[in-house]
Amino acid sequence: MIYYENLKNALNWFGTEKLWLSLMLFLVVICIQYILARWIERWKIKSETKRKWRVTLRNLISLLFVFLLFLTWSTEIKTFALSLVAIAAAVAISVKEFILCFMGGVYKGASGLFKVGDCIEIRSFRGDVLDHNLLSTRLKEVGPGKNFHQYTGREVVFPNSLFLSDTVVNEGRSDSFVLHTFSVFFKLTPDFAVIEARLKAIAKDVCFPFHQESELYFSKMSRVQMFDEPAHKIKVSVNIPRVSEVEYVVRIPTPIDQRGPIEQKIKKRFLNEIASYL
Repeated sequence: MIYYENLKNALNWFGTEKLWLSLMLFLVVICIQYILARWIERWKIKSETKRKWRVTLRNLISLLFVFLLFLTWSTEIKTFALSLVAIAAAVAISVKEFILCFMGGVYKGASGLFKVGDCIEIRSFRGDVLDHNLLSTRLKEVGPGKNFHQYTGREVVFPNSLFLSDTVVNEGRSDSFVLHTFSVFFKLTPDFAVIEARLKAIAKDVCFPFHQESELYFSKMSRVQMFDEPAHKIKVSVNIPRVSEVEYVVRIPTPIDQRGPIEQKIKKRFLNEIASYL
């Protein structure tokens, strides 16, 4: 405390105490972020884990900076606010989008909607989370559309205000298994039950290497999240969208980062074995 008072008196000598304090605080924050980033880069862990730590620490330091800056200028802010009561409404309207983005960022962090590496969908945006802060979120786009699970090569940045008005779909944690569903369309034949059985057998064979691991994961999640264990067995359902067509709806447990390759592998094997019906 004594050192702080001495620093305060020294800064008063220049007549701009709080400006100097704010500048020094900003420089300290920049230095801390740089040092932490370099420190994290030396960790011998996966790149995705490094990115998670870097984003988390950066956001925490940014929040601390905003809080300390608010404390530094609290008196001036209070005086300024009281003197601008007459135009408060106009100011609120002019910065409405900024406030909504900030509130969306607070809501996102408080509710734990997702973390870096998760695949999310909001409005027409879908992809893996690369970065997020108090104002915006950046995705590595996955698609095209909902039926494909490959990177498109584009990055999407959208304002956090969307979290206040739109539903967020988290397709799964970056290190988890998911129940993945896709459809295979085929012409209606008397042997549709045989085709259904063959498609299910192919799916079981393709998913066999991680069968036990997926069972353990879903059992663990049912205990942690306190809900009945989901039916994670491979399942093929039949739908008839048209008179002459059958839709086979396939549901499989799969690692989230393998959804696309596993689906393609099942479809290709099915087409190769069932080509005689085409």
